[in-house]
Amino acid sequence: MSKRLILYFLIITSALYGIRYFCYKSLSGQTKGYYGKLSTCFLKQNNYNLLVLGSSRAEMHYNTAVFDSITGSNSFNLGLPGALPELAFGALKAYLAKSVAPKHMIYELDYFSMQTKPEHIIDFNNYFPFFKNKTLLRQFSKVDKRLPNFYYNPYYSLPFFGLKNLSTVLHSRLNVPDETDGSYNKGFYLENFKGHLEYEPVKPVRSFIHPDNRAYLDSIILLCHQNQIELTMVTSPMFAGGVLDVSNAGELKQQVKNLVIVHQLRFFDFSADEISFNRLNFLDHRHMKQSGAKQFSCKLAQFLCNKTRPFTLKQYNISKN
Repeated sequence: MSKRLILYFLIITSALYGIRYFCYKSLSGQTKGYYGKLSTCFLKQNNYNLLVLGSSRAEMHYNTAVFDSITGSNSFNLGLPGALPELAFGALKAYLAKSVAPKHMIYELDYFSMQTKPEHIIDFNNYFPFFKNKTLLRQFSKVDKRLPNFYYNPYYSLPFFGLKNLSTVLHSRLNVPDETDGSYNKGFYLENFKGHLEYEPVKPVRSFIHPDNRAYLDSIILLCHQNQIELTMVTSPMFAGGVLDVSNAGELKQQVKNLVIVHQLRFFDFSADEISFNRLNFLDHRHMKQSGAKQFSCKLAQFLCNKTRPFTLKQYNISKN
């Protein structure tokens, strides 16, 4: 009886590893959509000269097509949902483990949302197929210590895999286009929601930059310096300039100024730009619609090329004033 149980266990385990391999292979082999973005970020060798890093605000606000058109760059958007500085640092390290360091990087400094350190990874199961990149696994495991078990143990990982992942696997194997295939362009998420920001009662709260987030900002800056990446920090528009959400915006801005002065970085704050005061540009207080993102990306790209000489991506001559 014991031998039969052991045999059954081995058969089931082998089957689970086989199923998981089949699913992961299907997702990591995607060239379009969300999984195509992750595959490009963490499994392929790239040579982009402009990289955008940050959270969902980076992913949704920095239109790579606009940047490429105006600046002549070859850009990629590495923004990931919920990627506060620790996860952004991990994503950048994982990217650099496979790819050539970009000449220039824009970091979306969302200083309105740094009062807490990440305690979980949004949609963590989506990263399972990409933990072949051991740097990604090692860095993200610092936030979620379960990830190595997810990577090595199919009994643990498959129950978390999710219907969304299975749906994408089936679409891939049946050669049926997935609904997200056209939603990404070089990492930029082309939001296609038809509505816009309605009235949302919000009580402003005091915020601050958590010491761990500040430490990881320093780590991102140091990593860029070590790889000779010219770093520019930008804060994209917040609805109404962020004052509806944060009561001490002035204090936060001063903290950010101190940070960039210490490291001698460029910092452009568009949080209260005129784009911020048109609710038609926003999905919610923190995220712009595609129309708002296009306006912002166009304005930032022109600003970088024309207002901060000798910053000229088109000539690949990126240096400080």
